[in-house]
Amino acid sequence: MSANPPAPPSAVVSSPPDPSRSLRHVDSARIFQESWHVYRTVLENNELAHLTTIDSIARDLAVVGSCSTRLLDLGCGDGAIVSAVFDKLKAQSSDVRLEKYTGVDASRAALDLNTVDAGCRDLIEAELQSFLATTSDRCSHDVVLANLILHHFDPEGKRRIVRQISDRLVDGGTFYYGDVYALEGEDRDAMLRRWKPRIDEFKGLTPDEVASVWEHIAEKDFPSTVRFMAEAMQQAGLHVEVLFTDEFYVTLLKGTKTTETTETTETTETTI
Repeated sequence: MSANPPAPPSAVVSSPPDPSRSLRHVDSARIFQESWHVYRTVLENNELAHLTTIDSIARDLAVVGSCSTRLLDLGCGDGAIVSAVFDKLKAQSSDVRLEKYTGVDASRAALDLNTVDAGCRDLIEAELQSFLATTSDRCSHDVVLANLILHHFDPEGKRRIVRQISDRLVDGGTFYYGDVYALEGEDRDAMLRRWKPRIDEFKGLTPDEVASVWEHIAEKDFPSTVRFMAEAMQQAGLHVEVLFTDEFYVTLLKGTKTTETTETTETTETTI
């Protein structure tokens, strides 16, 4: 904030409003609404295994039994995953309840749509790396969720973020790491060639919307293998279980914080 005092009234020069400013605002709002429609359509049609992820996490948390959960949701958007998980648990008369929800996302517009119970939530507008680097809430979360976000980072960035996530977990806490993956020995060009026909088949989207999804993937997605993801979690002191790996490109790993030496366990194999 500037330390200079405000200019006296006589020095204030009024200027006509910039019409392009309101046009830019309208254009940004339109772009957000269009991209949000695409996201919701992809989610509801389970094209990137959102529904499978919801079912898997709800089933896993239900096994825990009675507990109050402090949950950190990284790249939370509208909180759809967490809302749906706890709706399922409530419908099953589970004793697992959401005590404290912290949702972090770089988009204020997305946070404004967050559906998690307002009585227990804290929404933070921040870039993921900035949030993890500048907050010091060590050992303060029972559950951390990062779904379909870490593929935007390079390998060292992923390792660092996983370590920072592990630091935030209580002993015995859980990290759910959902993401797209590359096959062993597959370079990025081969991965994109494998994905392209499947993306073209996404249901409920116009050709232009499919093209926008593909443009985002081709420019910004840098997945790692499931083995790399699991090893990064193990190196951060997490016992790893593979909750599901679909036949094409999405996996969900569970990491439990432990001081013991760990190996990867494949508990279930789900094909969607």
